[in-house]
Amino acid sequence: MTEKCRECGEDLRDNARFCVGCGASVPRGAEAPADRTAPPADAPSVTLQPPPAPPYPSAPAPARVTAGPGLSQGAKTAIAVGICALVVGSVVAISAGSGSNRPAPGGSGGSGAFAGGATSSRTLVTETIPAPATETTSATPTDARTLLQRQVEQDRSSVEQLVGSWLPQLSAKKPGTLPNGTTHDYDTIWADFLANRQLHPDALLLWSGDYSSFRYADFWITVVPQQFSDGASANAWCDSYEIPKDDCYAKRLMHTGGYAGNTMLRK
Repeated sequence: MTEKCRECGEDLRDNARFCVGCGASVPRGAEAPADRTAPPADAPSVTLQPPPAPPYPSAPAPARVTAGPGLSQGAKTAIAVGICALVVGSVVAISAGSGSNRPAPGGSGGSGAFAGGATSSRTLVTETIPAPATETTSATPTDARTLLQRQVEQDRSSVEQLVGSWLPQLSAKKPGTLPNGTTHDYDTIWADFLANRQLHPDALLLWSGDYSSFRYADFWITVVPQQFSDGASANAWCDSYEIPKDDCYAKRLMHTGGYAGNTMLRK
């Protein structure tokens, strides 16, 4: 007679361990059907344990990975590398977090203190760069005298080529006070030469002591390199420029002779 499942009544296959209808387990040595005769009363009773349930009705237990001796060398290495990576990542994260809390140098109040109250041991060293020297546009009297001397030396060769010729003399000045109360110094004499050269770019400067045709040997003389054969022609040049007669007249440069015969004033 065919066995039936005690749960759903489905016919059981021969030697089946579970019911194909409901999936219930079928214990070995299942209880005989009702029409089968019971064993003798004096027969020893045997309790049979039900077979383990099939694996698929319940979820399998997750596999446990241990570092026991059963693991291969490659698995152990992989686990060690993973642990090192976690440690390094934690250190980097902590360092980054602490670095973000550091204030900029010279924090609040200019003291350079950090948020935790500790002061920075770093010392800022600054270098003071001196300002570049600038040239002074206004010359001192000594500087103006040097400029006059340099100009005479610069013009000397050109002036020497004019010796023996009549020239228009534009200015004759020396430091001191004139009878009319006008005072000259090296600054005003240098400024006078620059003003004449602005009007006459070819003007030259000479020292009266270098030539015998001047009455006094301590004057700064400005001349124009326009050569004439006589004094009247040189004075005509002064007239053409409408320069006052006391500021422009004929002069002949000489290394011999004196003032007389080498000077022609305008009338």
